[in-house]
Amino acid sequence: CARFAVEHDVPRLALAGWERFHDVAPDDVAAAVGSIHADPASLADALLARETTLVHGDLKFANLGADARRVVILDWGTLTAWARPAVDFAWYVAINATALGADHDRLLYDIRSAAGDHDETALGLALLGALAQLGWEKALGATGDDIDTREREQVGLEWWIAQARRFLNQWSP
Repeated sequence: CARFAVEHDVPRLALAGWERFHDVAPDDVAAAVGSIHADPASLADALLARETTLVHGDLKFANLGADARRVVILDWGTLTAWARPAVDFAWYVAINATALGADHDRLLYDIRSAAGDHDETALGLALLGALAQLGWEKALGATGDDIDTREREQVGLEWWIAQARRFLNQWSP
């Protein structure tokens, strides 16, 4: 982000958000995320060791359509890749929970129910990966000026930290 931060807002926000993340996240979670940033291959290899399939890569509410019989996923493109379905599930929770006004646990329960037989280890890896991707954004919201946003995002950040801790008991970067 540093090389783009001079001219672009999102990289500048990401750098500020990662500073805040490391200030507000517990040391064990901040260290794990820092390890993933330093060596993302360890997380990628752990995920790729699981069975993979074609994933959308940007599964979010804005890319979904539905009628009574089916769900249509739009905007397949540069983020489409081979990965565990859990990667799309974790991204969906990270991007959509707040926008949908959904409880994180309930949304994850619904995903597990819809997925049927799923790989819980892959889901833990994917949730940790989503935090490593978007923890900066969660920290910005949880420390922002707007009190309603801050309270909502603090709850969300606490949920993500709890998910990371739960899985870090089984795997470490």
